[in-house]
Amino acid sequence: MTSLIDDRARALRRSAILSTAAPEDLVVLAAMMREESFIAGETVCEFGEHADRAFFIASGELDVRLPRHEGIVRTMTAGEVVGEYGMFGEQARTSTIVARSDARLLSIDYERFRKFLLDFPEVTLALLQVTARRLIQLERGG
Repeated sequence: MTSLIDDRARALRRSAILSTAAPEDLVVLAAMMREESFIAGETVCEFGEHADRAFFIASGELDVRLPRHEGIVRTMTAGEVVGEYGMFGEQARTSTIVARSDARLLSIDYERFRKFLLDFPEVTLALLQVTARRLIQLERGG
C-alpha cells in the first residue's frame, strides 16, 4: 500500500516546474504540504486577499479570473501551480481562482516553499520560466 506522502509526490511529479527534481526530493516537498479539497464552484482564493501559500493542482480544474477581464482568463489543470506570484511581490492574490470541477490541491506556505526553492535551484529556474510565460501571455492578451 502506498503512503499519503508517496501519493502526493506522484502528483507533484506531473508539475512542469518539479519534473527535474529527484524523486526523493519530491518526497521531502510532499511531506511539507497539506491537502485541500474544493468542490466545483468553490472559491480557492480571491483577488486582493492576503497570499500566504502556493497550490499545486493534484486533480481537477481551476478557473482563473482577473478583475479587469470579463469571464475566465484561463483554466488550469493537474500539474500546474497557482498562487506563487504572492511569494515574489506584495503577498496579495493577483487573481480569483474558482474550482471548475472538484479539485484536490497540495498547498505549501511561502516560507517552506522558499526554503525548498533555495535548496533546489533548478526548480527555481523552472518556476521562473512558468511565471514569465504566464506574464508574457497575459501581456499579449492571451
